[in-house]
Amino acid sequence: MSIKNKLVTAFSIILILLTGLGIISINFLDRVNQTSTIIAEKVIPRLDCINQLNYDIARFRSFEFEHITLSKKEDMDALEKRMEEKKTIINKNIDLYQSYDNDEHIHIVKAEWDKYLAEHDKLIQVSRQLDIIKSTEVINDVSKSAFYNLSDALKSLIKENEENANKTSHNGDEMYGYISMIILAIVTGTILFGIIMAVFITYSVTKPIKKLKIRLQELVQKGGDLTQSIDLKSRDEIGELASAVNQFIDNIRGIIIEVNHSVSGVDNAVYSVKECLNVLNENVDESSATIEELSAGMEETAAAAEEVNASSADIASASEALAERAQQGAEAVSKINERAAYLKKGASDSQIAANAVYENTKVNLEAALKKSDGISQINVLSHAILEISEQTNLLALNAAIEAARAGEAGKGFAVVADEIRKLAEDSKTTVSEIQKVTVEVLSSVNELAANSKTIMEFFDTTVSNDYKEMVKIGTAYGDDGLFVDNLVSDFSATSEELTATIDGVIKAVSEVAITVGEGAAGTQDIAERIIKIVELVEEVNKQMNISLESSDNLKNAVNKFKV
Repeated sequence: MSIKNKLVTAFSIILILLTGLGIISINFLDRVNQTSTIIAEKVIPRLDCINQLNYDIARFRSFEFEHITLSKKEDMDALEKRMEEKKTIINKNIDLYQSYDNDEHIHIVKAEWDKYLAEHDKLIQVSRQLDIIKSTEVINDVSKSAFYNLSDALKSLIKENEENANKTSHNGDEMYGYISMIILAIVTGTILFGIIMAVFITYSVTKPIKKLKIRLQELVQKGGDLTQSIDLKSRDEIGELASAVNQFIDNIRGIIIEVNHSVSGVDNAVYSVKECLNVLNENVDESSATIEELSAGMEETAAAAEEVNASSADIASASEALAERAQQGAEAVSKINERAAYLKKGASDSQIAANAVYENTKVNLEAALKKSDGISQINVLSHAILEISEQTNLLALNAAIEAARAGEAGKGFAVVADEIRKLAEDSKTTVSEIQKVTVEVLSSVNELAANSKTIMEFFDTTVSNDYKEMVKIGTAYGDDGLFVDNLVSDFSATSEELTATIDGVIKAVSEVAITVGEGAAGTQDIAERIIKIVELVEEVNKQMNISLESSDNLKNAVNKFKV
């Protein structure tokens, strides 16, 4: 049996015993608790109730003796009231006891109490007659006998309850002793079983452990002899531990053998790596010199690329300026073409408009000259108006004379006549002015007619021919502008192509310069890395020497084991 099973079995049995002990203890404690509950809830309350009844009845009896000694009705009433209160309390206690235990004895007490109350009522009636002698005879005779019977019934009830209490207490004591014996027996059995199992398990564990210890000490004393094994026959964990130790020794023996072979291989590999490192060191030195030369050449190439880039930038600037001037020339030619077209169109439109105006003006002017003959009629009309004004003036003068003759009745008419006379004079003056203006207008119209004829002749002979020449000049000017526009457009396109080509060259040169710069930086970085590689190779060489020493030490340590 394994140690685990032994421990599990032992502790399981102990747990079963402890569980049984607990169950039994709980069962017996429940019984004790029930007994205690009976004592606390029934026995003690009944004893308290009986003792209280005994006290209250004795007190009630003392009230009777006090009552027969009183001579005043008020005192008797007060005492009887107290006796009634006490009687009520006694009845409640009897009922309370019956709620605990409604046996024969409490019925006897109740019956004797009723008899006693009957004699009590008789005693009170006699006492109220203030006949102390007869009252004394009653209280010492019939009432006394009833009281003693009641007291005997109470004593019998008290005795019964005391016997029940003693019996219950005795049962509790017997149960406690019985439970104590059982628990003691179980605890003793559990302790003895635990001791026996502890001795058994200790012996079954320590004996193979001592054997294992002795075998391990022998193995240690023999040093690195891995051909030894531990011979221990045990079917528990100690036997498994011995088997595991033997397996561990076998594994170590295999590892030592493999390490021994691996150390030889490591030595050969270290020597090979050392030779390769020497060759690598020589190649790295040669590569370092080559990279330094390459770095110097790249730096020179980068400088040349920078110069080419600067020259290309100047050419690009000039090309851009040339393209910009060509663009400006194209814009100027475009404006010239627009102005030429505008001039041509304006001249043509002006010629057409001038001809139309000339024809209209000529017709209108001839018609106006014919109509100007009507101005001479204005003089005739003016003379007629002057004559009408003179006649009106005479009429106004006559009206004024007639109004003066009429006196007050003709004052208003005189005013009107005066206003008419003034109006006639104003008309005369205005007509005179019209005649003067008419003379001047007529003179101006004659001059205008003469000048209009002169203008018409000038337009026919000079202006019309000038408009025709202007249209021809505008057409020729437009053709010249179109030629110059085509020439400038071709020049601008060529300049743009040249600018684009130069930009491509500049971009390519810049990329070459950047690439050369990066190549120079990369070459420098490679040179620095090669230096680090040289340092690492030296460090590896150093570590290889240390590895050789460690390999020798490992080989010496492995040789200590016997496999």
